[in-house]
Amino acid sequence: MSHFQSVLIGSAMSAMMLCMLLGRAFDILVLTQASYVMSGVIILAGLNQIKWRETYLLGCSFLLIVALFMFTEQPFDALMKGVAQASFLMAFMGLLSLLYEAAMTSSSVTDCGRYLTSQRAGKRYIAIFSGTNLMAVLFNLGILSILSPLIQKGLSAEAENKQITALKEKRQLSAMVTGFAWCVVWSPTAIAPLALYELIGGIDRQIWTIYGFILSVAVCCVGWLLDKFTNRHLARRRAFRQSYDVPVSAFAKFVLMLCVLFGLASFFSALFNENFVFGLLVGCPMTMLFWFAAQAVGFDQSSLAVPCQSELSTPAKNTGISQIGYIAERLVQVNHFELAKSLRLMITLAGSGFIGSVASFLIPAEQVAQQLGLFALPDYIVLSLLSFIMVPTSFLGVSPIMMAVFFGSLMGSLPALPADPTLIAFAITAGWALSMTLSPFSTLSLIVARLNHKTPAQISFGWHIPFNLVCFIMLVGCYYLLTSGL
Repeated sequence: MSHFQSVLIGSAMSAMMLCMLLGRAFDILVLTQASYVMSGVIILAGLNQIKWRETYLLGCSFLLIVALFMFTEQPFDALMKGVAQASFLMAFMGLLSLLYEAAMTSSSVTDCGRYLTSQRAGKRYIAIFSGTNLMAVLFNLGILSILSPLIQKGLSAEAENKQITALKEKRQLSAMVTGFAWCVVWSPTAIAPLALYELIGGIDRQIWTIYGFILSVAVCCVGWLLDKFTNRHLARRRAFRQSYDVPVSAFAKFVLMLCVLFGLASFFSALFNENFVFGLLVGCPMTMLFWFAAQAVGFDQSSLAVPCQSELSTPAKNTGISQIGYIAERLVQVNHFELAKSLRLMITLAGSGFIGSVASFLIPAEQVAQQLGLFALPDYIVLSLLSFIMVPTSFLGVSPIMMAVFFGSLMGSLPALPADPTLIAFAITAGWALSMTLSPFSTLSLIVARLNHKTPAQISFGWHIPFNLVCFIMLVGCYYLLTSGL
């Protein structure tokens, strides 16, 4: 990607996010429509950078547009809802990436990640799973590129034969993958809950978060037990591994950033009388600025090499001018170089969201529900089916966001829901988590495979079939308990 193209795409992304936030905050239709236009500019400007998956999604989107005009009476309404959904997901991904840019140069994040990956075998799975599960709240997919090098560095420091090293690598990467996947069922910043919250009315986000967090803890226990059972023959091995003291200060700073993010989200949602989703979107760039300022004054030292084409000035502690200059340089760096790196992922999410939204208009939801007998089935069976159906559809080579938006739009269009709306959203995100660790086409499998020189099929089929079977059985029991009134 040329420098000019990177600056053009980054500037278009910044303009799109700003227009979307201002348009929604002050109910200015022109700005909202401008965010749609800028989303189109981003896609057109980056056409020469896309691969087969983005091409496939854009092709499917075009075919659905044709189908809208052929088979629906009000194609423009459906088209604009699809565009709105695509633009929302692009803006959300871009705003989340701002947090990642600040975190990548945070010494506290490095210290936390090093501590998690340096634990001994008995504690390592829980440490990596829970650490990834929590840190993904701020970093989303960025946590994978933070922890993967730390895992590889720890393995290279151990004097083991190749077979033992490969097994340890599998155990640690599996803990990271499953920890990230199951963050989606509870995290306030996960894409799935934010998309579904906009599509299905009557969702209680607080109850959903509690259910999801408890389920995530249960899944961690399941993964840990399976890890111990399948590797029980290694239980008595005591290989050397460098130990680190608990970085209390680093964890405290990380928690502080979480508090800043959620505090700002709550403030802006109340200020503009909007839901928490909107407050979170506004809070992301504010938290980035706060984090840059913390690094500029030395509160959270910048420890990682900043991926920029030019050297950044060193944060100065003695002059406010130098500190402001450092923040300004970081903002220019993010706009000119870093935002454009999220191009393919943003197009993937936008295309999947558009397809999911538009496809729901082409299917008569109420008739399909009646023919399938959804209203006659027990609630826990309906919820189990929603989770299960997410898995085979993920093999179509698209992001699970497509099916999440599709089922969310489908359920949202029904005059009455076949189960509690909060549990329906919960079941869809649980199915999303299953598909992320089972499909070789999921974004999670593709990124982890690329970072660690594996194949996506090895990450999914090779490592996680037994884990997902146990998780699905546990989900059915969970839905039964939640709907039986026990």
